[in-house]
Parts: sequence; structure tokens; C-alpha cells
Amino acid sequence: NLTTAPAPNAPDRVRDRLVVMVRDPYWLHAYWELSAHSIARAQSSLGQKWHSAQPVLRLFRILEDGSGKLEREIEIHGGVNNWYIDLDGTGRSYRVDVGYRTGKGRFVALARSNVVTPPKPGASDRNVSLCGGPGNSASANARARTWTLFVMRKGPP
Repeated sequence: NLTTAPAPNAPDRVRDRLVVMVRDPYWLHAYWELSAHSIARAQSSLGQKWHSAQPVLRLFRILEDGSGKLEREIEIHGGVNNWYIDLDGTGRSYRVDVGYRTGKGRFVALARSNVVTPPKPGASDRNVSLCGGPGNSASANARARTWTLFVMRKGPP
């Protein structure tokens, strides 16, 4: 089941959403929250086929006209609310749908993501440290919080 339980001390209503973030040129990270009501709608829509339906992510490549072309389906397990999606590193734009697919290929979408465009490989080959140097009194704490920034540059390395 892909249902997201509400957080403690939060309203009982879960807003259906699917968020996709770029990790690097080769990976996306998808995170979703789905209400029990949305799962029940999918179950009702699929009827008897619900019992054999598989939760899946559908990865779409965004075309120049803004439409999406299905690249592939990724079978996921119920009980999870996030997934890493591997890419080929071409720097194309993508979006993701989460839902249930029957054995005959019928798909019921529960949520659709934002569109993301990962950088092309090699676009970020320099690491920039945000922590202080050895003389900085906060240096020990800051080392644990070092971030990598994408540094874009023109031309060959």
C-alpha cells in the first residue's frame, strides 16, 4: 500500500503529491505522499484487478512541445514513499507519475510530479566547500556540513 500516514500532531488530511528532485546527472529522487482516499479511489477504479495490481513509477521524458513520452515503468513495493531513479545522463527533462498498473497494462495514476532537468555530465566537476578553514573556530562542526555546489562553466576543462 502506498498510503502515507499523517505525522503525529498533524491534521489527519494528507495532501496527495509527488516531488522529484535531481541528485546528479545520473539520478533522480522521487518522494510522494498519498492519502488513503486516493488509494481507495484506485482500488474502486480497478475493481477485481486491484488484487493483482502493482505499484509503479512511470518515468516520462519531456518533449519540446511540453508533452511527455513514457521512457519506462519502475515497479516499486508498497509501504515505501520514496525511490531513486537512475538516468542515462543525457540532461533531458523528466517527470514522474506514481500509481497502480494491472497485469494487462491498465494504469491508474495517483499523483504527477514536477518537471526536472538534471545537468549534463561534467557540468559540475568542481567541489566548493562551504565550511571554514583550519583557523576557523567553527571548523570542526562545519566539516560535517560540507556541501557540493554545481559550478557551471563554458568551454572544455
